[in-house]
Amino acid sequence: MKGYTKGLSVNIVLAVIGATQMYFYEGSRILYDYLRIPQTEFAEKNFVCGGISRILSGLVMYPFTTIRTRLQQNQYLNSLES
Repeated sequence: MKGYTKGLSVNIVLAVIGATQMYFYEGSRILYDYLRIPQTEFAEKNFVCGGISRILSGLVMYPFTTIRTRLQQNQYLNSLES
């Protein structure tokens, strides 16, 4: 049980990545409509808004991902020393 709860707090914070991506996706869709960019038959609106949202959520959540990776690495190195 101790091992389960050890990384739980960091992973709960990282569960927010999907929520931030959806937040940025909806915001970029609103901006896309506001700018009245014409669409073609390829429906590039979803592609563009999805790309923008993934980039922005990656930039915002990158520090948390780095912290998680370092915590996992420290746990692995500590287990080798034991």
